[in-house]
Amino acid sequence: MREFTKVSADCFHNQDDAEQVAGVRDFIWWTFDNPRLKFYWPNYEAAPWHIQCMIQLSGETVEMNFWPHKSKGQFKYEKAIEPLSAFIEELNTRLNDVEGDFDVVE
Repeated sequence: MREFTKVSADCFHNQDDAEQVAGVRDFIWWTFDNPRLKFYWPNYEAAPWHIQCMIQLSGETVEMNFWPHKSKGQFKYEKAIEPLSAFIEELNTRLNDVEGDFDVVE
């Protein structure tokens, strides 16, 4: 496991593909806006395109998966949601359904 650096050059993407560059940029901005979430690469050497974090929702630990270059997010065991903005909207809906603050699992 490797902590997410929030550096574009460390993220897997094609620098010549404007959509991939924008996806990585938007994901990085979102991580800066959410410092309580601890993002990491579960296996950077084998899959530098895959980033994860854990969150508590309704008292349950939920693993979230991200593919920034594809602007895609997923709650573990659920269908992936594209684009990232739609995933964030779904996450916010789930957070708003939970009473009180949420705890981040590191």
